[in-house]
Amino acid sequence: MSSFLLGPGLRRTPQRVVSLVPSLTEAVFQLGCGQKLVARTDFCTSPSEVRALPSVGGTKTFEPAAVLALKPDVVLAAKEENPKARVEALAAHVPVLVADPQGPQEVPDLWRLLGSLLGAQTQGEALAREVEALLGADAHVPIPFVYFVWKDPFMAAGPDTYVSRLLTTCGFDNAVPAGPRRYPIVGKQMALADGVRVHLYPDEPYAFALPAHLQDWGEGVEEKPDHFLLAGRILCFAVSGADLTWYPSRTAAGLRLGRKLHEKCLSLLANPDHP
Repeated sequence: MSSFLLGPGLRRTPQRVVSLVPSLTEAVFQLGCGQKLVARTDFCTSPSEVRALPSVGGTKTFEPAAVLALKPDVVLAAKEENPKARVEALAAHVPVLVADPQGPQEVPDLWRLLGSLLGAQTQGEALAREVEALLGADAHVPIPFVYFVWKDPFMAAGPDTYVSRLLTTCGFDNAVPAGPRRYPIVGKQMALADGVRVHLYPDEPYAFALPAHLQDWGEGVEEKPDHFLLAGRILCFAVSGADLTWYPSRTAAGLRLGRKLHEKCLSLLANPDHP
């Protein structure tokens, strides 16, 4: 299991929890344990009631001393979101759950771990089974895609990322080749390669705006009822970055969204009027 508990062992079921990740903050509420949260980060704004709690700063800039001053029983962190040195500074004094699912297949175990940790085993099991049911859906015809995460320069999610594995589970095929960088810079040659059929532009971490940012590719852009067509052949969609990347709180929503998008793309690509 890729998610783990770091630092001293727990002596009791935690009653004071600090979350350093927006998706884990949501997860605490989904488990019915929102009353245990005593602090959050500036970016933890969902659900709305969490905004009444004090913030310890940013996900990458929080001060360990400020977190420890709150006397938490446990801190919730994520390997990809929080700096290793700051997390280790916390773990020297307090248990830290470090979430690091490689893909949606590992999310059920994360739900069970969180549920057990917070004394909400029944709800954790229910949420785990919800994801497992979605993972068991039939496989689909692979559709090559590029999922962008940044601009200036354009960067995309490579195969060794959670979002890539989620979309692959839903029937897509990452057109970005594996390499040393998990989020490589993507130039026009790769983004518009002959085999690429779909571009996905999320609203976070970079807030892409369509069709404006499609103009940067220097190719024709056609507006369709629910998407844009780039270079006469690439289906371009604006998508929710949170739904596709926030684990475990939105993994189920992300799988549903991914499968819906795949079905939509299959339908459009099968249309004889589509290039």
